[in-house]
Amino acid sequence: MMAAAEITPGAMIRMRKAYANDVGVLPARRIAEIIESAGFELPVQFFQAGLIHGWVSKHSQHMNSMD
Repeated sequence: MMAAAEITPGAMIRMRKAYANDVGVLPARRIAEIIESAGFELPVQFFQAGLIHGWVSKHSQHMNSMD
């Protein structure tokens, strides 16, 4: 896909360096654990575009106040 975008070799090197140093990529299970540790119910990933993910969950405290 990158070849079709006509990206120069220098730009590819800079992009790889940026991803290695500036982008924090965690496994989906670890993200879910982080969300749960903040008091939310098990989150559901509902969106992905490249490295961007969207999650949805309800806060446990909010659920308890509805009882």
